[in-house]
Amino acid sequence: MTHSDRNPVNPGRPKRAAIVISNPAVSSSTGWPVGFWWSELTHPYFAFTEAGWEVDVYSPQGGRCEWDAMSDPEDASQWQA
Repeated sequence: MTHSDRNPVNPGRPKRAAIVISNPAVSSSTGWPVGFWWSELTHPYFAFTEAGWEVDVYSPQGGRCEWDAMSDPEDASQWQA
């Protein structure tokens, strides 16, 4: 058995992961709109999918999700850095 085995117990069923991201909200301390942090979604998502896992993304309330503008890698403020 190796780590490259998608599911050594049942090869027909790949390993699965669920990632939960936040729904849009408003910060109680700043009053600014907030959402999920890009890297908290993308880093594990790509690590799992590159290892052959199936990944589902969920949110607590379902529906629309928005990324937090402060987590944008292209943000001129460089806050995410």
